[in-house]
Amino acid sequence: MISIVDEAYFDIMGISLVEGRGFDGSEQAEEAFVGVVNQAFVDEVLGGASPVGATIRSRSRTEPVPGDASSGPDGAAHPETTIIGVAGDVRHQGLQVSPEPKLYVPFSQNDRPADRWVLRGAG
Repeated sequence: MISIVDEAYFDIMGISLVEGRGFDGSEQAEEAFVGVVNQAFVDEVLGGASPVGATIRSRSRTEPVPGDASSGPDGAAHPETTIIGVAGDVRHQGLQVSPEPKLYVPFSQNDRPADRWVLRGAG
């Protein structure tokens, strides 16, 4: 699963970074793509090896990674993404469902419109 987030997302959601760093707002569309994976991704896809500094290239039929106009329904390969951090797991689908491997990519490197917003209010 791929989520497009901004630099405040992990703080707003209270998601801790286990290794590396999160996004800081300096990521630009014309630069090399970066991403943060969750611990489930590390465990299930990478066999527990540290991913920070590694590059991945995903394939997805429904969730294209930023910057690849050819990606989409045909499942075309996406651009390489350098992993800059590992986030703790979150149970997005409920407490009874184990966390799935997840790749977070920065909003600033993605031209897809956001379909969800997360806000933290006082009180």
